[in-house]
Amino acid sequence: MRLELDHEEAIRAPLDAVRAYLLDVPGSMAGVPGVERCERLGASRYRIVHAELTLAGYRLAAAYTVDYASERPDRIEFRSVEGGGDRLAMHGRIELVEDAPGTRVRVRQSLDVGLPVPRLLARTLRGVAETAATRNLVAFFDVARTRLEPLGGARSTRGTD
Repeated sequence: MRLELDHEEAIRAPLDAVRAYLLDVPGSMAGVPGVERCERLGASRYRIVHAELTLAGYRLAAAYTVDYASERPDRIEFRSVEGGGDRLAMHGRIELVEDAPGTRVRVRQSLDVGLPVPRLLARTLRGVAETAATRNLVAFFDVARTRLEPLGGARSTRGTD
């Protein structure tokens, strides 16, 4: 089952500070609901383990290894690494744009959950999974704001899913 996410939020902090926060993968992943741990495996490779959850009666235990790359100051790319028995493949891009008084952050992500899902359930499960993934992105940005914005920052009303 494949999911496509496209979400944008504003953070009232300089682009360099937002970029540094996002590239501190173990630190920023602490803001993702359900992440149990994030381990550094190399210079830009991480192992991320999520707590088990249940979606539409399916029990999911997501764990994956991902590489991060940032060759431009306004873009961070990430891609899961095959192997290790992971059932989650992903790739995506984070785009950063200076936008006074802060930075606009757009996350485009493609997730492929390797579950054998009957066709009749696939549409329902996809909708539930997309809602949960978007909710996690919103929560991630809320945590980023509290860490990066002066006085904790209020929830942005600027976002697209």
